[in-house]
Amino acid sequence: MIPSLARGAPALALVLAACGGSPGAETAPSPAAPRSESAAFVVTIGTDTVAVERYTRTATTLSGEVITRSPRTTSRVYTAQLRPDGSVARAEVTARQLTAAPSAPPTVTTVSFAGDTASVRIVRGDSVQTQRVAAGANAFPLVGGSYAIYEQAIIHARATGGTATRVRMVALGNPQPVNVELRGVAGDSLQLVTQAGPASVRTDATGRILALSAPASTLKVVLQRLPSLDVAALSASFAQREAAGRGLGTLSPRDSVVSTLGGAHIVIDYSRPLRRGRRVLGEVVPLDEVWRTGANAATALRTDRDLTIGGARVPAGAYTLFSLPSASGWQLIINRQTGQWGTEYHAERDLARIPLQSRPASPAVEQFTIRIDPPGTLRMLWDDFELSAPIEVR
Repeated sequence: MIPSLARGAPALALVLAACGGSPGAETAPSPAAPRSESAAFVVTIGTDTVAVERYTRTATTLSGEVITRSPRTTSRVYTAQLRPDGSVARAEVTARQLTAAPSAPPTVTTVSFAGDTASVRIVRGDSVQTQRVAAGANAFPLVGGSYAIYEQAIIHARATGGTATRVRMVALGNPQPVNVELRGVAGDSLQLVTQAGPASVRTDATGRILALSAPASTLKVVLQRLPSLDVAALSASFAQREAAGRGLGTLSPRDSVVSTLGGAHIVIDYSRPLRRGRRVLGEVVPLDEVWRTGANAATALRTDRDLTIGGARVPAGAYTLFSLPSASGWQLIINRQTGQWGTEYHAERDLARIPLQSRPASPAVEQFTIRIDPPGTLRMLWDDFELSAPIEVR
């Protein structure tokens, strides 16, 4: 079942107001309809619209445009040539940053699939790069921000049978393909599992995406299907906002806490997600699950002197910080593994688990924040909670 879309309603309402659409118009075309159709997707995180897409599919082509807003407002216009079974024979993508100088050339990428190989050609101005990717049979191009491409993979999988399918997708410009899993393809709902984690997808009988929600993924996106969307008007609006300094930028920007405490040089390097109108604890940060204490790459702690944090000894060196929230309280996890993505956690490498003191944060904090306050307190704040532990140099 797809969770409620209500929390994305403010962002979606703004898009609908700009386009004259209706949120009740997500009903898919009949499976018996002629194989020529157009539709659109709106993708939100909390109250922010992060991408919009409009596409047209015929029996032989899939074409469209997707506008993504992070870290820059970018247009990707794509055309894919379809085989009779719905797989992709060739695709071309023209990518352009909408706030770049008018003279800046777009990046034009073409990919051709033959046998188990994808041949990629990337052109930007006078620069030309070519790649050959061992993609396997029936691979698909991965177009940044496009869900119509995922939809095409679902339609192909459903048409060719099977309840669970692994799809290899060529990320344009990446020499290594990525794996996408489609679980439960035969039903009217399925799981789309990407590198970001699982998303729950509701489809019609042929595989068209009606709605998508990814609360368990690192993206936390919600998607809704619409019959139409004025992408040109929206892209102009998004670009104007960015030019005025009101763009989305990086969704979870990287930041560092640098502190000199009792002669020790301490650095915490982490990413800072925003609340975006969501309830953080229990929604963005699930209870009873290890959290990366931020976003994106793992949150890193480095110290050149031995420390004591919350009563636990932490020798000089480099570590990763995780957290474990529960109804009875929070724990800070100091882990010996370093340099990994934030979702990679191995409990056997824990150095210590430290109880955190908790109290309400007032006013609520929009962006996740870590501080080291004098004379020696490690503090984490977000939404309506504040967590802390004493920290001192041994």
